[in-house]
Amino acid sequence: MYNFLNRKWYFDRIYNQFIGQNALHISYNFSYKNVDRGIIEALGPSGIVKSVQATFNSLNVLQSGFVYHYLFLFLIGFLAIVFLSIFFSNFWLSLNMIFFLLLSIMFI
Repeated sequence: MYNFLNRKWYFDRIYNQFIGQNALHISYNFSYKNVDRGIIEALGPSGIVKSVQATFNSLNVLQSGFVYHYLFLFLIGFLAIVFLSIFFSNFWLSLNMIFFLLLSIMFI
């Protein structure tokens, strides 16, 4: 029995062909294609890029290119800062901040 199994009967080739190659093929299809290229890239780099592109494409509609639209938005933002500083902080501190903001806008 020992002499029979000791010689080269291509057991390693049969093992490689049927068991090893099938295991490698299954692991390539499952772990590499589905997990690495599928889930990790969808949640990682590719997913982040797609979500940023979608966000900026939706924000691109808001831009008109007219200066008076941008000035109107600047005025609304400035008034929001002023009113929030008045209502949510000390009154005298907010007046000083409003004065500082007005001076800084004049010098810009």
